[in-house]
Parts: sequence; structure tokens; C-alpha cells
Amino acid sequence: MRSRAPVAVALASLVALFVVGCGPKAAEGTTTATLDVGGRTRSYAYHLPPQHTPQKKWPLVLALHGRLGTGVGQEKLSALSSIADRDGAIVVYPDGFERSWNDHRGVGPAADAKVDDVGFLGALIDTFVRDYGADDKRVFVTGMSNGAMMSFRAACELSDKVAAFGAVAGLFPRSGVDACKPKRALPVMIVAGTDDKLVPYNGGEVANDRGAVLSAAQTRDYFATKNQCGLPREPRWEDGVEDGTRVGVQEVADCRPSAEVVLVTVEGGGHTWPGGWQYLPEVLVGKTSRDADASEMLWSFFQRHPMP
Repeated sequence: MRSRAPVAVALASLVALFVVGCGPKAAEGTTTATLDVGGRTRSYAYHLPPQHTPQKKWPLVLALHGRLGTGVGQEKLSALSSIADRDGAIVVYPDGFERSWNDHRGVGPAADAKVDDVGFLGALIDTFVRDYGADDKRVFVTGMSNGAMMSFRAACELSDKVAAFGAVAGLFPRSGVDACKPKRALPVMIVAGTDDKLVPYNGGEVANDRGAVLSAAQTRDYFATKNQCGLPREPRWEDGVEDGTRVGVQEVADCRPSAEVVLVTVEGGGHTWPGGWQYLPEVLVGKTSRDADASEMLWSFFQRHPMP
């Protein structure tokens, strides 16, 4: 297998050192807990809105961190807890096994140990539906990088539980193409930066030989085909902040009911969460665009797509 440029490998190492050594703390109102699944004790953080009562039905968002990240790190990166407080939702931030997820690529500690991450996410959904009033018709999964790729796998294998999903800075692994057999059409939003040095926008090897991914356009077309969509529309571009980026939102027309596919291209954006925390300097991971807020875009998308 051909290695990518040395700078990408060095970048992956720097990201790893930073994430392990400088992890953020949980936000106020966020609780940590554990759940026994498949013979393992798994950890996660969760955030309930101030007005929460289990007698009411609440949207549930599972937000998955990137490789070598943590649940509370994903909370800081995305600021989804602030949206949950404002609009009324439950957000769960699971921890991957040894800071990794067993996505379709088959690489990393979780894959090596054959960890059942799909079972873990399904058990979390069941727990919050049963005990916290989560609405089983409004369950959504999103993630960053390795977590984004895990969100693809969760959508493929948990389509009976997940209403819609979104992926940021992570594209669909080539090794998952034949394995993805959802039981229904899947609404999906894909957010990808053109200057991502870890997960290439145009497809190919993930940095440090971590498996191959489809391009952003191929990922869009893959789910558009599954959802029996028509042709992509022309993107709408947003460029309100002079930061060297602009954001294009491209919808795919005439999909099956409740099966919208949206590709958000962050031109000039790096391996980052648009509108979120710049967790490393731009020289290492690229620009975090301020022309759009990925969390707000995902939340708006999710609200449009409850389970039919």
C-alpha cells in the first residue's frame, strides 16, 4: 500500500500527541457514566437540557469523537450542548475503545479487538429512549473524522434506530461500500474540507495508511444512489467572513421521501469542524471556517428528518 506524503504522517502524529496530552474537561451540566455492553464496560458523557423531564419526548444526538479523542473533547469541538440547552435536546458523547472506533476500515485498536461499537451505540440509544425520554423517532448520529466514519457504519447497520446522520471531516470508507445495507433510505449530510490533509477531499488513502475513502462527491453519490435521488443541484456558496474559506451547500434533488442528501464543501477548510474549536494551529490541521457552523447546519438538517 502506497504511503501518503510524509507531512501527512507527521501531522497525524502531532494530532495524536496533542489530543492525548491536552484533553478538555466536560462542560457544566455534562455527566459521565458507563454502560456494560458485549462484555466490556464502556464510558460516555451526556448532556441534558435544563428543562429536561423524562415525561417529555426529546431529540437525541450521538456525537462521536475522532481518533485519539474523547467524548468530552467532542463536546468542546462541536458545542452541541449549547444547542441542546437552547432548543431542547439530549446529546450523548460516547468514548471509543482506546480512543478509536471500529468503522468500516478495519484499522485501529477497536478494529483489532473486534469491538462491537454498533452494539454499543445501539445500547446507548435504547438506554436513553427507555430512561431519559429520548424520542425513538428523532435519534441522530454525527461524528468527526474516525467518528464520522463510524457514523456511516452506524447508519448502515442501525437504520431501524437512526433517523438521519451527519459526517464531518470523514468520508465513506471504500471497504464499507459492499457492507452497507440499510433497511431504508438514509438522510445524510456530509461536511468536508478541500484542504484536509488527513482525510483527502478527493478520496484515496487516509494519512498514515489508515485505509482508503471515497471522495466527497463519491460519498454524496453513493448515498444519493441508495436513496434513489436525482441529480445534484448547483451549490449555494457562503463567504461572509474573510478567513480564506467559503462554504458551498449542495443538495441532491428528488430523493425518496425523508431521504435528503447534502454535501457541504468547505473550500479552503482543513481537518476541522466548521464554526467549532480550532483544536490545533492552522499550520497543522488547516483552517476552521467561520463562514458556517457545522453544528447548527447538522441540527437544522436533523430537525427536518425524523424517522418516517
